[in-house]
Amino acid sequence: KDFSSIKIDVRTSDVIFVPSEDEKCRVICTDTENVKHTATVKDDTLLISVEDGRKWYDHIGIFFGNTSVTVALPKESYDLLNITGNTSDITISKDFIFTNIKITTDTGDVSLLSSAKETLDISTDTGDIEIGSFDIKKDKPIECKNIKIESDTGDIKLLQTTASDTITIESNTGKVKFYLVKAPYVNVVTD
Repeated sequence: KDFSSIKIDVRTSDVIFVPSEDEKCRVICTDTENVKHTATVKDDTLLISVEDGRKWYDHIGIFFGNTSVTVALPKESYDLLNITGNTSDITISKDFIFTNIKITTDTGDVSLLSSAKETLDISTDTGDIEIGSFDIKKDKPIECKNIKIESDTGDIKLLQTTASDTITIESNTGKVKFYLVKAPYVNVVTD
């Protein structure tokens, strides 16, 4: 089915967005015996979730490999991207534009090359956040109306980023770096 919004709740799976090679939406998941992903379209929204059937003692020991979700999207523009994860690393390529982006993760890193027309809201506890790219010739600037980024101990980098209204950054102990950033109002709060 066609959809205009995307909601992902995967907790520990890495999430990667890529353009579709054949104009069809594909959700490619790597599962384990007790961790299974589902993808459905309901009310104009692509919903991706995970059923984690592991017991508490399954989290003790050495693990090889993570589960992951790769989302291949056929269109360039979508209304909402909402991702919730705990240890998930999230990578979104430059090929998409969203109206609103909301990403929340605890220890996972976020790498974003896509713009949001209205609001870009990213929050991590210890994960690093990198928005934009140093490569001016290859990657276009990130453009948003409002940007809000929060991290407790993770580092934050804004590269080639423009906000038409406000950029708000909150960080406790993480490093905050800017490169070619423009906005009428920039509010940075650090401890």
